[in-house]
Amino acid sequence: MNNDNDNETEQEMLWAAKDLRTITSNQTEVTISRRVIISPIQSAPKWDYMITFGDLMNRGKWRWECGQAETLERAVEIAKL
Repeated sequence: MNNDNDNETEQEMLWAAKDLRTITSNQTEVTISRRVIISPIQSAPKWDYMITFGDLMNRGKWRWECGQAETLERAVEIAKL
């Protein structure tokens, strides 16, 4: 495992979360996770990023939103829509 690469990924995820918090005026929690998907159909594992923020029960100002993509940059773009 490459610790430098892991640290870089963590820093990028932190930056993205802070960016999304700014967009929401710090009014909601932002969660970014990196997932691995192992499918019985595909032989190789697939990695992606999942971004969630907002009120799960849709009671607050920010409704539940989600962005999912193979790259962090794309997941952020989707979440910003």
